[in-house]
Amino acid sequence: MFDADDFPYWKIRMESYLEACDVKCLKAATEGFTPPAKNTALTPQEQENEKWNAKAKNHIFSGLCKEVFNRVQSHKTTHALWKELCALHEGSKRSPGPSPTPVIELLPSK
Repeated sequence: MFDADDFPYWKIRMESYLEACDVKCLKAATEGFTPPAKNTALTPQEQENEKWNAKAKNHIFSGLCKEVFNRVQSHKTTHALWKELCALHEGSKRSPGPSPTPVIELLPSK
């Protein structure tokens, strides 16, 4: 579950998961598909692309915490969702900060 911490780790795992589901799920996220023409019936290929787009988007949404989901949930395509997640979180690996001072150092010396 991605909670806005360590995006590079989550991204690699999600790419691997999408690829394992089907390479078309991964393509929906990383490359996207040509959008269907407006006001026309979908071709069989466009229907197939829409199916993979929906599956990939569902997988990604399932891997997001509520806070992150709420920031990106309005995207219609998986590729737009993926690009937004990358734009918001690339470099989000948070450093752990300074390590705590050992208790022994806090005790007064004799």
